[in-house]
Amino acid sequence: MFKRVITLGSQPNSTFDLYIQHRLPVAKDIELVQVNPWSDPKVFNRLSAKDSLVIINRYTSLRMMRWLRMNRNDIYKLLYVIDDDLTGMLRASSVPTKNKVRPFQTRFLQKQLLKIVDEVYVSTQALADVLGLKDAIVVPPLDDIQRTSARKLDGQHMCYFAKMHRPEHDFLRPIVRDVLEQNPTARFTVIAGNSSLRKWQNMERVNVLPEQSLSGYRAFAANCNAGIFLIPLLDSKLNKCRSSAKRIEAVQMGAAPVFSDMPAYRDPRGKPYAGEVLVENTAAAWTGI
Repeated sequence: MFKRVITLGSQPNSTFDLYIQHRLPVAKDIELVQVNPWSDPKVFNRLSAKDSLVIINRYTSLRMMRWLRMNRNDIYKLLYVIDDDLTGMLRASSVPTKNKVRPFQTRFLQKQLLKIVDEVYVSTQALADVLGLKDAIVVPPLDDIQRTSARKLDGQHMCYFAKMHRPEHDFLRPIVRDVLEQNPTARFTVIAGNSSLRKWQNMERVNVLPEQSLSGYRAFAANCNAGIFLIPLLDSKLNKCRSSAKRIEAVQMGAAPVFSDMPAYRDPRGKPYAGEVLVENTAAAWTGI
């Protein structure tokens, strides 16, 4: 039996929050250790693997692979958790170059990694199919839905939060502009990365916020009074593997979600969930909701 759980990754991040944290064993005699080798490159010089359950959180590196191979016999069990199509990220022009470094390293090392892990956990069946992993275990996103604070929500206040997703920002901007022109009391809040931030600026009744740390974003979302949460997702190779994680954010906020009509937001039979709004990815459909 293992005595420690070691998670290796650039934590804190959403992969840990949604796919690892709430599935970790809860026992007083099991030590939980989070290791970020990118912020502490020398950590592997002093990290013991003996009697440890080791979880690789999304990305790997040459240093990590060297440590895993050297200590493989001491590791009780080795798991790999991934929630994105790395090849899709590398090919997507909308993903900033700086955000492709770790996906590139991991994609290069992935075959070696898959040979030594005991189990692979993926966020969707579509991702397992893309990776060619017949034995991968599909785990849906899971989080604490009680994160929100009690407050009155504003049905005239819409929001969209995505630090990347540049195509979705480009798609949504003219739609929001038209909706605001048609509804003088409506307003909109957006969180965007640098590539999309400037496109939202200088729009009347639009509150534009830069991307934030995960903890900062959580705190902001828990107190935001937007009553409508827009969740566009365009049809692309990368997005075909996306999970329904944004649904959790909407529940945490208490806001009414409006989803793109994409597989990520349909049930396993391909049907909409009862009571949810799924919208075709056209400007006319989104403006008319």
